[in-house]
Amino acid sequence: MKKKLAIVLSCTLAAILLFGCTSKEPTATEGETQQKETTTETTAADGELTAEQFQKLYDGAFAIYKQIVLDGFDMSTTDIIDVDGYTYNRVTDERFPDMEAFRTYLGQYFTQNMMDTDIFAENNIRFTEGKGGGLYVLDGFDMSTTDIIDVDGYTYNRVTDERFPDMEAFRTYLGQYFTQNMMDTDIFAENNIRFTEGKGGGLYVLDGARGTNIFYAGYTMGEPVKTETGMSVTATAYYTKDGKPYEGETFTEAPADTSMYETTDYTFNLVQEDGQWKFDNFHLFY
Repeated sequence: MKKKLAIVLSCTLAAILLFGCTSKEPTATEGETQQKETTTETTAADGELTAEQFQKLYDGAFAIYKQIVLDGFDMSTTDIIDVDGYTYNRVTDERFPDMEAFRTYLGQYFTQNMMDTDIFAENNIRFTEGKGGGLYVLDGFDMSTTDIIDVDGYTYNRVTDERFPDMEAFRTYLGQYFTQNMMDTDIFAENNIRFTEGKGGGLYVLDGARGTNIFYAGYTMGEPVKTETGMSVTATAYYTKDGKPYEGETFTEAPADTSMYETTDYTFNLVQEDGQWKFDNFHLFY
């Protein structure tokens, strides 16, 4: 059975739950639909980065960065099925008791065409319908349970995601969104033991991820601003302040009553590298 690192959130909560697929809209989904390798249209030729270009770059960066560091779907560890050699776990999120409920939920945000050609496309194996119409998910990094190595007392599993046959391919994929500096000082920093290179240059991952901030409610994104080194964009994240977890839909526009929330500003710095804009730092709001 494959073990997997998880990922999560929604469209806003919905799209964040999602994808190993390549949808580029809506932009208000915090990027879950940018998982497949694509060529981002954020070249430096025009000099400045527009808000639309930033959002597109952010979506793709968010998707893979979130997969790297976050936990995901609530899944059963006992209700498991095998489909064409892939191991799927039953989703236990109460909002999605079955596939029909999941499709209905997504229908609030996405067209039928997008669901047919993207989320549930024939070549997108992320979700499947199982016993009793249940929703089953192939989540996060697909990992081998037999190709395992030990590094300094830590157990790493070989990543079997077809996009990343080896460490070099993984770095190339990340290079669409992140500068070499960020990869060296963050994702592959000496004190970040999440990934390692193993046999035959293979990509191995330490199974496990941090949790999320249950008080996170949403965010608003500012406009790109020129800086001495490139450009920056500041986002404001909102969190409940009554000590209770946020249970509403995650928003991407300022709430009518901001006094109900605590806020934190996050600044994204971007620089031109290899002829395109890339993130030199990155934040997850939760």
